[in-house]
Amino acid sequence: MFVVMLSVCVSLGFPCCAAPLLAETGIEQAYTDMYNLEFTQAHRAIPEYETKHPSDPLDPVSDAAACLFSEFNRLHIL
Repeated sequence: MFVVMLSVCVSLGFPCCAAPLLAETGIEQAYTDMYNLEFTQAHRAIPEYETKHPSDPLDPVSDAAACLFSEFNRLHIL
């Protein structure tokens, strides 16, 4: 069984391991910054995403989430 799983992973090129190595851009970077409690950087990444995707509603929602969790962090709720 182990040999079969190993051969499947090798033939697929380890895609599960390659994903974290990809550079994050746009909204993914903003959410990574929020996860790491770096809200100033998240607020900088969100407008960059908005300029590239002006009709996407994810931008204002992400900005609101950054504001909310920034306040939670300031109040030591997180």
